[in-house]
Amino acid sequence: MPEVIDLRTTFGWTLTVHARAAARRRAVPVTQILEVIATPDSTYVPCGYGPGRIVYKRGEIAVVGAPQAKKVITVLWNIAGEWTDEEFARRGTVGAGVEPRTLARSG
Repeated sequence: MPEVIDLRTTFGWTLTVHARAAARRRAVPVTQILEVIATPDSTYVPCGYGPGRIVYKRGEIAVVGAPQAKKVITVLWNIAGEWTDEEFARRGTVGAGVEPRTLARSG
């Protein structure tokens, strides 16, 4: 049975136009994006994404967010060396009619 995740901490978060497009391209549902923000495996302050940004990582998804503004900036793959859709698709995970992996965890 998948882990139940409390998303109340993500109330008020919105996705930028870029983040919505990135999530759609990568077939990542908004629920998964919010799960990453609510219960990340790790977080860090990145270089190059602007002031006040945090990268939230969980499973195969990385979300760049601006927590003070409650905005998701972009959605990326959290696979070392595979940040683009093409690199991730070459692994056979997404693309060519293959369903994307989910972040469901067993409890």
